[in-house]
Amino acid sequence: VKIQQRFIADAAHQLRTPLAGLQTQLDLANAEGAFSASPERFQAIDEATARLGHLLSQLLTYARAETSAAQTERFAEVDLGLLVENAASHFLDTALARNIDLGFDIQPAKTMGFPWMLQEALSNLIDNALRYTPSGGVVTVHCGSENGRPFLGVEDNGPGIPEEHGRQVFERFYRIPGSPGNGCGLGLAIVQEIAELHGAAVKYLNAPHGGLHIRIEFPSVP
Repeated sequence: VKIQQRFIADAAHQLRTPLAGLQTQLDLANAEGAFSASPERFQAIDEATARLGHLLSQLLTYARAETSAAQTERFAEVDLGLLVENAASHFLDTALARNIDLGFDIQPAKTMGFPWMLQEALSNLIDNALRYTPSGGVVTVHCGSENGRPFLGVEDNGPGIPEEHGRQVFERFYRIPGSPGNGCGLGLAIVQEIAELHGAAVKYLNAPHGGLHIRIEFPSVP
């Protein structure tokens, strides 16, 4: 496991450095007017670079989750309310730029696990909701406890998941045909992997106002 984790860390460094350099050179070239005659070409390259960065981040997160499966004895107490608060600081600007009302419903709840991993799972749920919720829509992030089971949840009023695709969306690289945006099909697979590692269940429900409500329910607190 340690060898795998070291390889992942090295791969992250080796891949992220040239990607960051590519983005810098692209921005400089654009600032110098290299794309003045064809701004749509710059936009296409810029979007492709962003997709590559997102895919790299998702692949590394998925790999880290897999290599952490044998280390559950290192679980620590995690305050789910703090996870939600941290997520707020990362996604409010994105929601504002997309004209989406991002709200938070925080109730006291704690569980045992890897804090960074649960933060990543929640971030993937929020990112997914913001990608698929149309401008003017609403996304709400929840945490709390129900019937003794702590939970994290994200609710939106986007297009939801058709019933026939319900199981497949948790498979690696699967995207519903015709899906908008530039996702890579790993977000929900990462959520599923992290949930299983923590003995949690991922449930998706129909949101009251249309859209999707995905909830991670953790084992009962002793």
